[in-house]
Amino acid sequence: PSLAEALLFYAVILSFFMINKKLVPTLLLGILLPLSAGMATVSVYQRFYNERLIVSLIDVGLGESILIEAPQGKRILIDGGGSYRSDFDIGKAVITPVLLSRKILTLDWVINTHPHGDHVGGLLSVLQTFHTRQVLTGMYYAREPAFYDLLKICRERGIPFGTVRGGDIINLGNGSLLTILSPIQSRQHDTPNNLSLVARLAFGTTAFLLTGDIDSTIEEYLIMSRAPLNAHVLKIPHHGSRYSSSYAFLETVNPSVAILSVGPGITGLPGDETLVRYRTLRIPVLRTDRDGMITIATDGNMVRVLRP
Repeated sequence: PSLAEALLFYAVILSFFMINKKLVPTLLLGILLPLSAGMATVSVYQRFYNERLIVSLIDVGLGESILIEAPQGKRILIDGGGSYRSDFDIGKAVITPVLLSRKILTLDWVINTHPHGDHVGGLLSVLQTFHTRQVLTGMYYAREPAFYDLLKICRERGIPFGTVRGGDIINLGNGSLLTILSPIQSRQHDTPNNLSLVARLAFGTTAFLLTGDIDSTIEEYLIMSRAPLNAHVLKIPHHGSRYSSSYAFLETVNPSVAILSVGPGITGLPGDETLVRYRTLRIPVLRTDRDGMITIATDGNMVRVLRP
């Protein structure tokens, strides 16, 4: 709850304990209960009748997690962060509080772009805590313990599990579409990173390009296949690796702003050469290690960064 909601809650509880006082029933019935009902109504309205698309890159350190809040109530969580080197539960300690602060109890889709621990680890707690309508992933099943745990939780909780590939489209309603651009098919010689799900989220005339951990090989493939890569917001591939974000790719996407999920843990992420390419092309970069959670909203015509 917000501070205002918490204070209102305790005021209502205190009023019940003091109901015999002369002015308390009037205060309770005339002000506190109507105010509570009004705040609840506003919360429901903001979810189901919101006309904006909101995308948040959650600060999960050296990992990645993206929350999509579509108009009229659809909610998608793409990846859940995680750690290779500790048992710190990102899903419980970071993602769950973010979802609850947004009054989210149900996720329409949970999507894992690829089964590396820094993308799938935090999803385990999320699936055990929140009602999830469907879990989706790509076509590459790696021998990652966290990924097998995810499959186990889906079986135990009866959560439908499926795969998506290039060409599939998820309709979020009200004109917002999530189109999978890659991979087209699973190729055994490709790395899990290069088999990451790449998706374009479009609403009105605006778009977000979500790139997983692909490198320049897949960037070139997407360019040559004439995939619709142009986007106002680019999620920087592979935490800013020097092997991603080629000049050709950046010029094709031509973003107004780029967002980067990164934190301490692996030397060379982000790569200095990568950041130079963004500066050379004058593409502003927002980073979770410096800016915290990055939230961007669009009404279908204009894109705006929301400050905390």
